[in-house]
Amino acid sequence: MSGAAHEATLEGVVASVLSDLSGGVIFSLRLAKGDVVRVVVTGQGIELEVGGSWQVAGEWRSHAVYGWQLHATTAGCRRLPPKDALVVSWLCTLPGVGPVRARRLAERYGRDLGQALSGGALVEDIAEALDAKRPYLAARIAANITLNWQRLVGEYTATAWLDEQGIEDAGVARTIVSLMGADAPEILRGNPYVLASVLPWRMVDKVGRRILANRDPGTDADLAPERLVGAVDAAMRKIMAKGDTAAPKQAFVSAVIERLGCNPSSEMAEIIVAAAVRNRAVIDGGDVWRSPGCAMMEEEIAARFHRMVHGIEVRGSVLVPDPSILEMRLAARTVGGKSLHPEQREAVRKVLGSALSCLVGGGGTGKTSTCRSIVEIWEGLGGRVEMAALSGKAALRLTEGTGRARSGCRPALTIHRLLLGLRKRSGGATHWSTPGSRADTDAELPLLDERTLLILDEASMIGLGEMHQILEAMPEGCRLLLVGDPFQLPPVSFGVCFHRLVELERITATLTTIHRQSEASGIPRVAAAVRARSVPNLPRFSGAAAGVFLLSCGREQIDAAVLEAVDALDPTGTFADLLVVAALNVRGTGSVLSLNTRFHDAHVGRTQARSVKGWLDQWFAVGEPVVHLRNDYERGLRNGSMGRIVAIDEDDRSLTARFEGVDRDLLFKRERLVELSLGYAVTAHRAQGSQARRVVIPISDGDWIDPTWVYTALTRAEEQAVFVGRHDDLTAALGRIPAYERRICSLRIDLNRPPMSTAA
Repeated sequence: MSGAAHEATLEGVVASVLSDLSGGVIFSLRLAKGDVVRVVVTGQGIELEVGGSWQVAGEWRSHAVYGWQLHATTAGCRRLPPKDALVVSWLCTLPGVGPVRARRLAERYGRDLGQALSGGALVEDIAEALDAKRPYLAARIAANITLNWQRLVGEYTATAWLDEQGIEDAGVARTIVSLMGADAPEILRGNPYVLASVLPWRMVDKVGRRILANRDPGTDADLAPERLVGAVDAAMRKIMAKGDTAAPKQAFVSAVIERLGCNPSSEMAEIIVAAAVRNRAVIDGGDVWRSPGCAMMEEEIAARFHRMVHGIEVRGSVLVPDPSILEMRLAARTVGGKSLHPEQREAVRKVLGSALSCLVGGGGTGKTSTCRSIVEIWEGLGGRVEMAALSGKAALRLTEGTGRARSGCRPALTIHRLLLGLRKRSGGATHWSTPGSRADTDAELPLLDERTLLILDEASMIGLGEMHQILEAMPEGCRLLLVGDPFQLPPVSFGVCFHRLVELERITATLTTIHRQSEASGIPRVAAAVRARSVPNLPRFSGAAAGVFLLSCGREQIDAAVLEAVDALDPTGTFADLLVVAALNVRGTGSVLSLNTRFHDAHVGRTQARSVKGWLDQWFAVGEPVVHLRNDYERGLRNGSMGRIVAIDEDDRSLTARFEGVDRDLLFKRERLVELSLGYAVTAHRAQGSQARRVVIPISDGDWIDPTWVYTALTRAEEQAVFVGRHDDLTAALGRIPAYERRICSLRIDLNRPPMSTAA
């Protein structure tokens, strides 16, 4: 090679990366014949991996030290996808194909595979390509593929297109195809960064860059509007995963710049903001950027609440008596043989006097018994009641507490099932269907109309999305009562609603008198201190006794100390009226997994009980407590239902358990063991809605352990609570800002704003 520089286009495999700086990259490219050339690329946006196949278009230049080098810009570099890698992976998912046969098909037909399988090749030829040594089996496989090709062609077309784009991750490709189907090429050509709302940013950016490079050769994808907006979407997705619906402007833009891998600057920030606002990827909320979807829900929820409170909506058909007449009825009422407390009677009057209301109270203040009176009076006035809660266990407690567990009464549902039933009813159904698709005459679908009072329990845990769906399903005239304790844990999902509503005295009835826990236990006093975020003076734990105690130990000794406390409180190990509430499911000492494993080992060592292995390396033994992890209405189980193992079949890897409120033993075969977890320890979220005589609470260090977590765990106890850990960690937890106050949300409900008619 001599003379002046000249152009060349080479294809090969990256043998090594010699230099990778912000201004470019230098690497060695191994050609098909084995020769290795040195390549110098200027510009940003090229990501090299040793072994990756590339095409480079540039010009040869001589270097005094390295000799001839191929010089190119990033626009002249194109990654070459592994031949048919995604298509082969997709073919492997078809019945009877497998990796070897998939590769044979791809090699025989190449890019013409789709045409061959859609009728362009004989079944006999396809069978021979699949497996010439097993012609009869191969013929059945080939016939099955061709017979179902009309159903499969969309998946194949999208997969093949992704293959051509250089997408290598089969898992990402499957996700894209499952979401978009045959429309994936058209959608992603338009904007590959629409994936930012469903896939991790690193995956999205890798896919997006390649598709943009193929779509617009020679252009720099770094500042492409699609990429900028995709990074904004990804950053907002992370904000919502924390529970927020908005983010401080400067911090948010910094997070976007970090995703883009750009150098921070005011100019870059302006470019990002301009692209985000122009494409409505954010909504300006003053000092915050709001998620557009969340902003829409917040505005619609606030407007609906405002109309309900001001009576703008069509009034329901149930007439509520004058307050004086209602007071006479309430004074004569009893619940469980006891008269209503004056503040309970006042709460009933307030709730019945408004289309939208909140019933608020700490643990043991009689919210459920007050609800029972509201339900019975409302039905006595000719109204109908629907009840729901976020978890299955809370729904069951609400059913029992309001006296609805008896035959002929409508039980409380989970919010998910309530919404599902309302969708079914809107489609024309009237009853839940049995597994055989027959109408269950004893299970009428939920109905919301102008006579309905909808009661939602544990309302502090209802997120923005759930609340928006509920309000969309409520016709005008339907009433809504939210019941809960705002100092308990906030929603797992994004946003807060209940915490904003209870700030409105006009619609909120508050209960303060303790009924469940006796004052002698000391629990109400300590709970009040926790609500005030002050550190209570706790006596040292020395055994079973009424009150709240501390078993002091180091962080690494928490598991052993929890076992020590449980041994003292429950020497037989039955966990009959004992609950352990932990902060985390799987990570570190004091977690649910760690404690459940220890309790299991101790139980088996003490009883020599037979065990069976479940999923995720969890073992179950006869006599152990278990918790059900999903709602199973056919079997009478809820997410959070507690039971006990009564039999084990080691040969079949199955177990039989007896659950609270279920009148028969239930068999869990091997495939259903994933529905169970050991129930010695549970998280505070799963414990919400439960009570036990004694509760043990491991305390460790972590931002997630805050006053609301401590309060929720503490108020599960009826007689005794034992904190286990360092006093300093408890002090730190109570010093943190409560989770619901830390959430950045823009739901604003201003009842002083003049009412506007629905037409306006």
